[in-house]
Amino acid sequence: MTRRFLAFILTAAFFCPLFSQAQQDEKGALAAFTALFNQAKTKPEDATLVSLRSAGVNFLADFPKSGRANTVIKNMIDVAGFMSGKNDGPRRLSWFSMVQFDVVSKLHSGQQVSNDTKAALSALDVAMVQGETRERIIQLQQSGGLGRSSRDIQNMLASWRGKIDALTEMPGGSGLRYLKDREEGFYDFVSLVSPATTEAQLNHLVNSKDRATANWAKTESVWFAIRKEPFDLKFTELDAKGKGKEIDFKKLQGKVVYLYFWTTDAKGAVADIDKILDVYFDTSRRKFEVIGVCCDPEEKRAEALEFIRKNKIKWPQYFDGKGKDGELCEKFNVKSFPTGFIFDANGKLGPVNIKGASLKNEVARRVR
Repeated sequence: MTRRFLAFILTAAFFCPLFSQAQQDEKGALAAFTALFNQAKTKPEDATLVSLRSAGVNFLADFPKSGRANTVIKNMIDVAGFMSGKNDGPRRLSWFSMVQFDVVSKLHSGQQVSNDTKAALSALDVAMVQGETRERIIQLQQSGGLGRSSRDIQNMLASWRGKIDALTEMPGGSGLRYLKDREEGFYDFVSLVSPATTEAQLNHLVNSKDRATANWAKTESVWFAIRKEPFDLKFTELDAKGKGKEIDFKKLQGKVVYLYFWTTDAKGAVADIDKILDVYFDTSRRKFEVIGVCCDPEEKRAEALEFIRKNKIKWPQYFDGKGKDGELCEKFNVKSFPTGFIFDANGKLGPVNIKGASLKNEVARRVR
């Protein structure tokens, strides 16, 4: 046994218990946070919320490299939604502001704070600004004061944007792991209140320092381009006898349309299609339609037809025989199956990447 190998064994023997204890500590802290989160979901009492704030901030401060850090941040935003009473607006705003106060207190406690901890807490701060901004603008809408508060809105958005930019520039790239979720939240909101700036924002994000953010922006840019005009598609539906009907997407305007991408070998496709069938037969054909996009290659045409027959699929199917390199797969940047896209009654693209399990609720929001 060489000296180097022996040194490695002794070092591992020393540090492994420490790593194990750290993992146990993280697991325990996450379990405590999750328990409080679930308790708040059921009954958001003030005492529970105070404990939850502390648990969330402390988890991110103590375990900033945790793979669950982004989940904890998302949950901290979601907490406001548990305060859903008619007069709970001030409580929601208080939640966001008090978490921000706790973050500032933790960062300026006098103790040395690592770059990773600064990044995690800064990401939480951005998330709380996101929640607070949304809540304030919703309240302005409800009070009829939105039009009179454009300067205030611009100031709120500028503050939110500045915090995201600061996250991008944190030392050693420590803030980049949180960037995609924060940029998505900002983009979704700005696209509603200032749609004229949406395209410019996407063009900026395509060049983001964070690869995940840049890739997301590239995909979103594809969908943004599709959303500019009512979708246009004409094709002859797949048919075993070669006598398929001509389908013109524009003639479906007036209906909500679900464009569903699938393959015969996609994991979970059968269960997904069962969910779609339930919605399809429970919703009036005058108001809702499904268009399937079979992304199998030409050599699997017979297999695709058998799959359609066996699963009693009734809606028309687009099939160009080019598989996953087909025109529509490329147009919609589809990389995994099954997935779907919802178009409103005007033919404009709405929610993306909607699977069968989510279809019922999405259609219910749009079909009356």
